[in-house]
Amino acid sequence: MTLPKAGLHDGINEKEYHGDGHSLSSTSAKTLLYDGPRAYRWQKDNPPAHKAAFDFGSVVHALILGVGDIEVVDAAAWTGKEARVKRERIRAEGKTPILRKDYLVALDMADAVGANPVASGLLSGGRAEVSAWAEDPETGVIMRGRFDYLRADSFSDVKTSAGKVDPREFSWTVRNFHYTFQAAWYQRLLSLNGHGDVPPFWVAVSKDPPHEVYVHRPSEDMLAAAHEDVDRALALYAECKTRNEWPGLADSHTIHTLTDTPWAYNYSDQEEVIYG
Repeated sequence: MTLPKAGLHDGINEKEYHGDGHSLSSTSAKTLLYDGPRAYRWQKDNPPAHKAAFDFGSVVHALILGVGDIEVVDAAAWTGKEARVKRERIRAEGKTPILRKDYLVALDMADAVGANPVASGLLSGGRAEVSAWAEDPETGVIMRGRFDYLRADSFSDVKTSAGKVDPREFSWTVRNFHYTFQAAWYQRLLSLNGHGDVPPFWVAVSKDPPHEVYVHRPSEDMLAAAHEDVDRALALYAECKTRNEWPGLADSHTIHTLTDTPWAYNYSDQEEVIYG
């Protein structure tokens, strides 16, 4: 399949979307900018192994958004040979495998999102899993993104976490995983495709019972700073690609003196694990 270079498109297979080697995704752009071109190049040459946590997140997304193929496996764990063979067969068929005990948790999480009037409102009246492409006019880089849910007046990203998702805790997650960069990237894609300034939202749901659901949005200041980072990432990618040079961030001639930072004292007693 020949993938597009512009526009918003429904029904594009997720595997084909992620396999597009002619465009730059927000995830790759984040790696390039925040971890360095060398890290970006290494990840491209050494794709990470698939993790079971990704399957769980995909199932939660599928149940909430009403998309995707899921197959439930009746096994206590993936450690047995029969269960592992089933899992690989399911993945080869383009579906997402999940153990029944985990599927029941995912159902509860989806129900919690559906019971939240703000979240369910943002996730209705639009389109799920919309793939987008656009050419950046300044650098000529083809950008791409995949919206969880797109409406005419907003777009929402579903975030599932094994930790808390209240504003205080989720703000750390937003910072650590550069979620605002992704939001600005998606805003840019919509703008370049003629859809104006569309506000982003995060629908965050916890894996821990009672599966609290919060709806968050970035401030205008956060978005403005993120758009500047998007510009920097696009320019850096274009320069590295033109020169075919992918330098690291580390300065091999400097000893760095560390000082305490405002986020050094996050005394959360829960490990944050992000699934989506």
